Amino acid sequence: MSATFLIDVKNDASYKQSYFGTIASNATTNGTGVDLLTDSGPTHLIYQTGDVGDATTQVAIKIKQSDDNSTFTDVPSVGEFPGSVTLAGSATVNDNQFGVVTTIYRSKRYVRAVVTTSGGSVISVPIAVGFLGRKKITGTGNGAQL
Repeated sequence: MSATFLIDVKNDASYKQSYFGTIASNATTNGTGVDLLTDSGPTHLIYQTGDVGDATTQVAIKIKQSDDNSTFTDVPSVGEFPGSVTLAGSATVNDNQFGVVTTIYRSKRYVRAVVTTSGGSVISVPIAVGFLGRKKITGTGNGAQL
């Protein structure tokens, strides 16, 4: 089993953005499928919101996976590790929020974020969603390896 922490972020980390933009109120949009073939172990979801609006707006991010970057299915929750994230319906909590979902256990090559907004009176919600992973270690080197 590979280590899940990063010793050398510059050289070991892999970040791929799935969605960046705004989403209208009470709408759902699919992010771009990202290829995690060169990643090893669990994946981490990173998101950032802008002005979410009023206290009744909710933002949910579901993580989907695919073998072919065409047909996607939900990433299941595994124990305490989620396959989706719902931000609480509170503008003071969600405005300009940055979050990392600790661990996502995917079983397929591609992942994408599906962002849904509900409730509230905001016209659009700015949001960015990406995936952080650890590059597969190949070859020899002088870094610490487990």
